[in-house]
Amino acid sequence: MLDIGYYREQENTAKTNCPNWMIYETNNLDVFEKTGFPVRINNFQQTYMMLDSMNDSLFDEYMREFGGFSEDELNEFLYALKLHIDFQRNAYPQKDHFLPLDTMISAFSIQKKLFNLNPNLKSLLEIGSGAGAFSFFAHNLENYTQIEACESFYMLQSAINFYLFKDKFKEEVFEKQDNNYFSSLNETKKDYIETKGVGGGISHFPYWKLAKIYSKKEEFDMVMSNANLVEFSTRALNDYLSIVKHILKNDGMFFVQCFGGTVLRNTNIAFEALYNHGFSPLLIVNPWHFDINKIKDDIANKIKQKYDKIALYPGGNHSKIFSTYFNNYIICDDKSDIYNKISSIKDNRAVFITSYDKNIIKNGIEQCKQSGLRYHTINELVDMPFTKSNAIFVKNGHPLFKKYYNRENYYNILTNYDEDSLERISLWKQKKNKRIYSKQEIVYKFKDKFPN
Repeated sequence: MLDIGYYREQENTAKTNCPNWMIYETNNLDVFEKTGFPVRINNFQQTYMMLDSMNDSLFDEYMREFGGFSEDELNEFLYALKLHIDFQRNAYPQKDHFLPLDTMISAFSIQKKLFNLNPNLKSLLEIGSGAGAFSFFAHNLENYTQIEACESFYMLQSAINFYLFKDKFKEEVFEKQDNNYFSSLNETKKDYIETKGVGGGISHFPYWKLAKIYSKKEEFDMVMSNANLVEFSTRALNDYLSIVKHILKNDGMFFVQCFGGTVLRNTNIAFEALYNHGFSPLLIVNPWHFDINKIKDDIANKIKQKYDKIALYPGGNHSKIFSTYFNNYIICDDKSDIYNKISSIKDNRAVFITSYDKNIIKNGIEQCKQSGLRYHTINELVDMPFTKSNAIFVKNGHPLFKKYYNRENYYNILTNYDEDSLERISLWKQKKNKRIYSKQEIVYKFKDKFPN
């Protein structure tokens, strides 16, 4: 097992041998530190507080994104939860054990998307494994490799992997060290048993061993990034994208679920870096984001069935598109003097909030409530949404690279995209005898299946 002391010894040794301080500074976790995240911990037991903290209260959203669970999906999810409880009992014997539903359903959704995109997926590199939840769904992979730069997360991931995979797991922090001690009493001689090596396809790399990852040229069917591209420093982002491009197979895919927190940087920085490194976007979708041209008829008809006059909020392209469906409409906008304000509406017309932006939606709803107006949002009128941003990129050599390699495709999202890939990651469209479960229902199902 890996402990904090040994991890730091190896990290300090790597820093001692580093030819330029800016290389290891590249991997500083400035976003984590700015938000108060426990990057460094005093003991392993402190990892307990991170088991279910990165997808807080998003279970219901992910369940809707799934469109509910089939019986097989339910059983698969329950089994993964059982493994997690068993791990907790082993790792935190004196703490209360709980079902990390938010974190686990997020990882489960990623697993389903990856295997939908490539049913023959065998090799996967994960950049930023967070609370280690994906490990509980990685049993079908022949080569599962993780990279992590955060000490506290690294300790948690390592413990999970040792528990789940045992001798199939290779912890890359460990270095074989020869014994050079001398004893005249032959105390250094032991009855050693020769082993063929540790590891059977599951590997875990710290940030100071990225060169070993880079050596695995065109080895991986897929690479995935979890909520970190925007959080990397510029140098780190370029380093990781260079690695991804080098180790990804020509027909492989780079899958991103969430670009990361925008505390210090925005997604445009990631987009420009991806484009400059030669990645072609098959698709980029944001939460509640859809191809307006494909859903506008259906949405407009739903509104027209209820109202003969409507107020569209805010001004902008979406409201202009929907205005063509109504004879009696007004457009409202807080920022433009050429439009009405929601508060100025005198008749009893409903407000249709046409934006995907959550802040605009929230503001529009608050104004409608203050004015006593009925309202509808675009979110409630479309199929199930994505919970977080999802994106798929390919490199030169992939059959679809040339078709989508255009800088505009990074910004005009869902105007030129691969429909087949979007269909494969739209879990809610794959409805086969599914049903929606609440958190409480999952808890009941778990207790019924695993009474002890």
